[in-house]
Amino acid sequence: MSESDFFCLNPEYSTMRMITKEQPRIENALSSKLQTELFLPANPQRQGEGGLRTRGYFKNNLDDKPLVSVITVVFNGHKYLEQTIQSVLNQSYDNVEYIIIDGGSNDGTIDIIRKYEHATDYWVSEQDKGIYDAMNKGIDLSCGELIGIINSDDWYDERVIGVAVKAFLSMPGASVFHGDLYRVEQRSGILFRKKPLSMRLPIKGMVLNHPTMFIKASCYRNLGGYDTSFSLSADFELLSRFIAEGVVFYYCKEILAYMRSGGATDGLSRLGRRCIESYTIRKRYGYSTMLNFIQSCGMFFVGGMKAVLKYFLTCAGMGCVLELWYKNCRPHICLIDKNRQS
Repeated sequence: MSESDFFCLNPEYSTMRMITKEQPRIENALSSKLQTELFLPANPQRQGEGGLRTRGYFKNNLDDKPLVSVITVVFNGHKYLEQTIQSVLNQSYDNVEYIIIDGGSNDGTIDIIRKYEHATDYWVSEQDKGIYDAMNKGIDLSCGELIGIINSDDWYDERVIGVAVKAFLSMPGASVFHGDLYRVEQRSGILFRKKPLSMRLPIKGMVLNHPTMFIKASCYRNLGGYDTSFSLSADFELLSRFIAEGVVFYYCKEILAYMRSGGATDGLSRLGRRCIESYTIRKRYGYSTMLNFIQSCGMFFVGGMKAVLKYFLTCAGMGCVLELWYKNCRPHICLIDKNRQS
């Protein structure tokens, strides 16, 4: 199987076109896949399963082209999922395995997944215990040396995996590779360039841009995946654990992903739970009780005020005030041309 046909999104005209792309060899043979599950266990409630693996085809790591695993988790995400899938299949780097974990959608999501299963390595649709449980399933199924996770309402720049692999090959001592992203404010249609915050301790929150992170599979194998006891902040816990264990991070100073606002951890209604979870995580990793309490209270107060103010400004048609705030008062976020939004 030397060639595969892929649909991709033309960012200039926003139309779909068919391309033929030369791929690394995909063998119809089961090679050694240590500590990796090739398929999830049988489940009587499963709604579907497919992809190249179910037909006996498996991708391999190459000396000059390490295999990169990309995971998309989705539940009732038909609105944006196709754009996410296309952004993975249209990568300039071509030794990529793509795994989609669906939580049992009933809105047409599975139809979109089936449309692309000729280019998907493995997909499954069944109920799970939340977004982080789905991510862990994808990690367990990954055969690549490097693993990235892109959610169903976000998408990659077409160069992102090539950038991550270049850093991976040039910085063998690093285990987590990350970069900048464009945050898409859905109410205003404005895009902002968001850089990671300082990683100096004590940790104040999820300082890295999760959609841009590519993590060595060995790092997950040695230190574990996402702690599902945290329903909204398991990414923060994972980052805190990696830092505590001395994992080396490498910052790629490029735009690697686009992230829409309004995700699972956004919103005033979830703020209280996020504050409690963040408090628990900081306590676990040695943050002093008093500073932890102050930080949590500050997070709740500031986050709540920001959410309420943003809501009323948007409803009042005063988005220009938000633009001035992000441009002049948040130095790690820069206003960019919103016409670049896909």
